Amino acid sequence: MTNLKPVDVAIIGGGWTGLLTAKEITEKTSLSVAVFERGGPRKLADYAVTMDELDYNIRLRMMQNTAEETITHRHSLKDSAVPVRQHGSFHPGTGTGGAGEHWGGASFRFLPDVFTLRTHLLQKHGAAKLHEDLSIQDWAVTYDDLEPRYWKAEQMMGISGKAGNLRGQKIDGGNIFEGPRQQEYPTPPLKHSYASSMFEAAVRRLGYHPYLTPAANLSEPYKNPDGIMRGACQYCGHCQRFGCMVGAKAQPSNLLMPVLGRRKNFEFRTGSWVRRIVHKDGRATGIQFTGENARAVLPTRLDGRAGVLHVEQLAAAVAFQNRHALRSKHAQRHARPQPHAPGGTIAIAFRRWSWP
Repeated sequence: MTNLKPVDVAIIGGGWTGLLTAKEITEKTSLSVAVFERGGPRKLADYAVTMDELDYNIRLRMMQNTAEETITHRHSLKDSAVPVRQHGSFHPGTGTGGAGEHWGGASFRFLPDVFTLRTHLLQKHGAAKLHEDLSIQDWAVTYDDLEPRYWKAEQMMGISGKAGNLRGQKIDGGNIFEGPRQQEYPTPPLKHSYASSMFEAAVRRLGYHPYLTPAANLSEPYKNPDGIMRGACQYCGHCQRFGCMVGAKAQPSNLLMPVLGRRKNFEFRTGSWVRRIVHKDGRATGIQFTGENARAVLPTRLDGRAGVLHVEQLAAAVAFQNRHALRSKHAQRHARPQPHAPGGTIAIAFRRWSWP
């Protein structure tokens, strides 16, 4: 058992949310941040030489191995839990960037009414017709609150698209049903394929309003506000389940790691499988993890000024985040789930979390 040097903030999971959280903290504070990722390192050069369709598309090289850790499923309340051995469309990632490396790049904003769905249902149906235990709730923020943050994220990723609602003006060619945008997309939409051109013509004849999917795959060379330069998409078709061989797709490895790698208050540990959260008197004090040698369990301690920030994908949160708390015998009263952020991520912060 080895005690490592204390850090101010420990983040579990090195995907979009974990690394972006680390970027914001290290940029705006002097706190030391350590990110723990159970998978291995990934970089652009890896994808350029190993674009094997059998390995990546069928054998799912970039996904979490269900033989090592899996979730369970019941077909009914009477059934016993059985392990899920094939993920289907649920592909939790592993390694630097997590699922942010092998995503397809489709980048939508949530519609404004998503944020106030409970209010909408109450107004439409009345409280008497809705069950008292209805789990649907309004968000703590609105679309207008998040719009500037959406724009900041889109600038960072260089989202390619066409606005359909620009400051309230509906524009043909974009999604006219989207919430009002204050800015046009950072880069133009991707090119039409022959098939998509035929589809667009057909649905227009039916009176619909087709538009090109907003994509985190660059339609032209782009330099983001952090100074990261990426080239345009080559339309190879290897987006989903693959890392981009030319770096045109926005991925944590090509957008966040270059920035974080230059910061002295940042540390990134791959091959670090977190087993439990260490706590004392209801306060998270550190984490225990298995290192790359797969033998020793190494605890890392916090210095008392901050806390543990536990970040993973929303899809994995139900299976894995709560499991860390249960393994640690950390009662639910010590954890507070936060509303999940657009893009499919969730953060769980401990009640004892405090900035210095």
